[in-house]
Amino acid sequence: MRPKQYNFSSHEFDFGIEEEFFLVDSCGNPAPVADRILKALPASLLSHKIVYYEFHKSQIEINTGICEDIDDARRDLKFLRGLVLDAAKDFGVTPVGIGTHPTADWKISELNPQYARNVVRRKQMEAYLTCGNHIHISLRAKDIVKVINAIRYYVPMVIPLAANSPLWIGKETGYQDYRLKVVEIAHTLDKRYAGLPPALKNLEQWNKLYQSKDIPMYWDIRPNFKYGTMEVRFLDQQPSITDIISLTT
Repeated sequence: MRPKQYNFSSHEFDFGIEEEFFLVDSCGNPAPVADRILKALPASLLSHKIVYYEFHKSQIEINTGICEDIDDARRDLKFLRGLVLDAAKDFGVTPVGIGTHPTADWKISELNPQYARNVVRRKQMEAYLTCGNHIHISLRAKDIVKVINAIRYYVPMVIPLAANSPLWIGKETGYQDYRLKVVEIAHTLDKRYAGLPPALKNLEQWNKLYQSKDIPMYWDIRPNFKYGTMEVRFLDQQPSITDIISLTT
């Protein structure tokens, strides 16, 4: 696996994919065993965040390396999904790719301590029991904000293609993509930092905004200064690699 190291302006159109999964037992209930699975895998996967924690203990995340083409992505996803699936079997659970769990109640779900600060800042974040698919795309610094601003107009058209979260705590929600509603609800105190991003003019404006706010920013699309990418965040997690690859393409 190649480490994720990006800089704005280099290796244009390289990309990486993040996937989030629910861990469920034989009855389909969330199983808070992510920590045990991660400890059973090679330590380097955790230290490089190739396989990592998610917000709740019944979730797990995988991250591809830097991909030059779709074949790279497909190969990494197949390898990592298989790795997690095999490890999960030893604990009697299965990773499931869906945007929201059909029956899970976030009020009794166990949180990961790594995210406790978020919950202290916003109690609503406890409800963040969702799984998304995030795509990182490497772009030149002079182009990334232009691309983000252009993509903003297409987000409502792409969301239905990835919709995979119609149920919430055992009820039909009336939405095919209820995960995005959960995100909105979780950010009732700071809606300016979720949903469609503002149409800023350049990276300097984005950077100033990040530096001025001591809270996470969960916009549908955003510059990711850690990896030097444009991060697309509005897609529900998908059950199959074929679905993920189609949406990425």
